[in-house]
Order: sequence, then structure tokens, then C-alpha cells
Amino acid sequence: MTTRTRTLSTAHEEHEAFALLDDAIAALSAIAYGNDTDQNTVPVDAVLIVRVQRDDDDGDRTGHVAVYPRVGAQPASTRALIEKAGKLLDQATADGDAGDDQPRPAGPGGWTPTPTPAAPPMA
Repeated sequence: MTTRTRTLSTAHEEHEAFALLDDAIAALSAIAYGNDTDQNTVPVDAVLIVRVQRDDDDGDRTGHVAVYPRVGAQPASTRALIEKAGKLLDQATADGDAGDDQPRPAGPGGWTPTPTPAAPPMA
């Protein structure tokens, strides 16, 4: 993976940041699917969801969620992708996969996604 350098232009920084996101998506897809899928299979839609938190002047924590859809993603496909991810996390939780140390069946390419434990509620 190529390391990109930071520049002064905000538009250029945004372009570079999304290029890094695309590099990460391609790398994770290659790890997840390896040689087990059709050569024409490529990741199309993607969204990075980040919980941002800070302490205010009184020491209280405040936060919000930032959503970074892949460049060119349409709002409807981004929403559908987030809904599908939520269902996968719900299923993993219902199956007892969240937070346990039991072996999980391998997904495509032998890779098994592991849900991230839920963050504590924001104030």
C-alpha cells in the first residue's frame, strides 16, 4: 500500500483521504475474498462510519457520528449498505458471536468479520 503525503489544499486533502479509503477497501476486499471469487468481483459501495467524541469545557463528553461514503456513492445505496451492516451485526449478536471467544465459521476467502463491541452511550 502506498503512503500518501499531506498537502495544503483542502480539496486535495479530501481527494487524498478518499483515495486512502479506496486503497483500504481494495486491500480488505483482497484479504476477504482472495482467489476464491470471480475475477470480475469488485467492491462497489462502501461507507466508513466513525464515532467522534470530545470533552467539553465542563468535562462532559459530547459526540456525534460521522459518515464518509465512498466517492460517487448515492445516498440510497449508502443507506441500504448501513441497514445491511446493521442486520449482520444484529445476527452476529443473536448468534452469540459478539464478545465471545468461540471459533467462528470462515467467510469468503477464509476471513471472518468480527463485530466491534458497541461503544458506551454518548451523553
